[in-house]
Amino acid sequence: MDFEVTDQEKQQFENELSEAIHLVSKQWPLSKFKRFVSQFLMTTNDEDQWTFDYESYALTMNRENRDGKNLHPMHWAPEYFQDRWDDKKFNAGIESLRQIASGEKKI
Repeated sequence: MDFEVTDQEKQQFENELSEAIHLVSKQWPLSKFKRFVSQFLMTTNDEDQWTFDYESYALTMNRENRDGKNLHPMHWAPEYFQDRWDDKKFNAGIESLRQIASGEKKI
């Protein structure tokens, strides 16, 4: 079965992507996104892969969080990266932040 995308559908997607990137880039520009995510990835991304991952993140956040809340990549990355995501390292990082926030641990 052939599936053709119309110019209108392409333009609609480009508009949605632009809106999505505008939404997330206020709090999570690509450089900050890369810095956070790369800590927990078990693979190395090239620039094309970073762009694809960031666009996927932006589209998901735009569709699920139209109010602009909960845009942190930690709400998205573990499910998206799955086997490429280091759950142990991520959970240890979250626990460390919890301890710092509660005063159990000093920086």
